[in-house]
Amino acid sequence: MSNFMIFLKKEFSEIIRTKWLLVIACVFGGFSILSPLTARFMTDILVLALGDDGLGIPLPAVDFTQSYMQFFGDIGQMGIIAIILLSMGVILRELRSGTAYTMFMKGLAPAVFVIAKFTARAFALLVIMFLAATLVQLYTFLLFEETFNYGNVLLSVSLIWLYLSFVLSFVMFASAAVNSTAISALVSFGAWILLMIFGQIPVVGRFVPSILSAERPFEVLTGYFSNYLLWNILITVALILVFLALCARVIQNKEI
Repeated sequence: MSNFMIFLKKEFSEIIRTKWLLVIACVFGGFSILSPLTARFMTDILVLALGDDGLGIPLPAVDFTQSYMQFFGDIGQMGIIAIILLSMGVILRELRSGTAYTMFMKGLAPAVFVIAKFTARAFALLVIMFLAATLVQLYTFLLFEETFNYGNVLLSVSLIWLYLSFVLSFVMFASAAVNSTAISALVSFGAWILLMIFGQIPVVGRFVPSILSAERPFEVLTGYFSNYLLWNILITVALILVFLALCARVIQNKEI
């Protein structure tokens, strides 16, 4: 436990020093401001650009729900891209530099190494996403004078966070399994695309982790909890643990 806490502090220092935390904060913070603004003024912008009749194109109605839909969609897509690009070399860098092996020789277990890296980034991501959700709630109220229940907003964002944490665990595994950051990124993006494809398959799509960034957040936002929600959460958590375990096993094999 002492080794874990020491290395966890080191990881928090690293995500600050390498600007990982800053970039993630800028991505989510930016969308937390732009999403409500886009939802509120997009119709006005289209009217200015196309005219009052929209050249025959039906113009979307201005509604506060669009603020949340815009935000969820943005962080669900751009959040994944940011995590992949920022984390594609998170394991490989320390293996290449020899820093990881030095720590292993001092008694740090590969599993502790992996869990501490994941915990620091997942926790920082959760805090940033909650702050971003709070900004969305505030801006939506200021622009529309109407909002969803704040508790439901945080629950919805938590589901997206769980999915992004799953993506993070896979990216870490890819970073450990290959010998190139570019290949790690390609594998991660390829897996993301496959998940989206599987998500479109009837029945199977109900249980794919990506549904936690698609239908489920919008359902929870309105107070509806699907019968499949618990299964979605359990499956995603199980897959996170599997990829973290595989990551530690790959590192241990390389160490040997």
